[in-house]
Amino acid sequence: MVKTVKKQASAQNNTAEASPSDSELPQEQASVAYRPASTNPGAMPADVEQMILTQISYPRQARRKGWQGKATFHLNVREQKLAKLDLFHSSGYELLDRAAMRGIQAVGKLPLANGLYSLPVEFRLQ
Repeated sequence: MVKTVKKQASAQNNTAEASPSDSELPQEQASVAYRPASTNPGAMPADVEQMILTQISYPRQARRKGWQGKATFHLNVREQKLAKLDLFHSSGYELLDRAAMRGIQAVGKLPLANGLYSLPVEFRLQ
């Protein structure tokens, strides 16, 4: 049993010695390995923004309690579909944030080019 442990340890050492360290990799490989997408969301066309906002319902409980707020979401669009949805700035109420997220996710096809878009959602009592 001791020999097995020693063999595994020596095999691990050989593997570690055979692979190059990060500093030995050519600089071009390291720079090509990861290229972050643009983190600056683009402006969403007003008609698309309005189409999305019509899908969002103001929760009854929030209206009764007088909760208001403005949340900002970042939408990552790929092939006219929502690939990723991030809450960038909260409204201050989880109930309002979740309602907005449900409404945004309910939209099927988004007539937008691939990219990152910003969407402000304001809950305001009239």
